[in-house]
Amino acid sequence: MGAEYFRVMAWIKEEDEQETIGVRSFRGFHQFNERLVFPLDCSSYKYIYIELIKVHSRRDPATSKGTVVMGRAKIRLPPWTSRGKFTSKFNLVGLNSDRCVEIKGYLNLSMQLHRYLER
Repeated sequence: MGAEYFRVMAWIKEEDEQETIGVRSFRGFHQFNERLVFPLDCSSYKYIYIELIKVHSRRDPATSKGTVVMGRAKIRLPPWTSRGKFTSKFNLVGLNSDRCVEIKGYLNLSMQLHRYLER
């Protein structure tokens, strides 16, 4: 069937959506070792949204560009006053054939808030 490639899409505000480069799957595992940086101009932002995307999918030909969302996560951001690095495992969910939400996999994610003073 050929190689499968995946990428992660992430955003806090829709207009700031970012993505990783596509990586090749190895026995069903995908490793993204990239840093995505999101400017946060106020403490009202509470979540980061993540999608795992399969690109150039030959198994899902009904998609117009061969792009398929494999799973999604809505992850609470660390407290605004935090200083440390947070690492955790988050479930990726999606719909099954009965249109019910189920866990599709997981994502190990590290994040840290940096505060900068404008001068």
